[in-house]
Amino acid sequence: AALRRRQEADEAAAREHAQAVAQAMVAETVERHALLQRAREAYPAAHADGQAVSVPELESLRSSDDPMARIRAQAALMRLQKVREQDERASADAARQRQQRDVDLAAGEADDG
Repeated sequence: AALRRRQEADEAAAREHAQAVAQAMVAETVERHALLQRAREAYPAAHADGQAVSVPELESLRSSDDPMARIRAQAALMRLQKVREQDERASADAARQRQQRDVDLAAGEADDG
């Protein structure tokens, strides 16, 4: 009877661990999707005059003779920098959350063992 209870407890712990891992994987997928969505939303910020341009092209437009092109290029670069900073913060937050989740999972495994 004691052996059976121990097996049931081990099986329950294994199920809980599997569920925690699955939840962590789902959270990571959701996080990646959110970052991709934000990148898609930021993409129009890299357009000048309705044309897709690269960051080096935007940099060169900043010294254009056309004052409106300079202003649009500067605004696009500022938006891109803001998005980049937001993504860095989001990535750092996600890394902290993953690390805490790993610590919590390890603590749970230690309690079970």
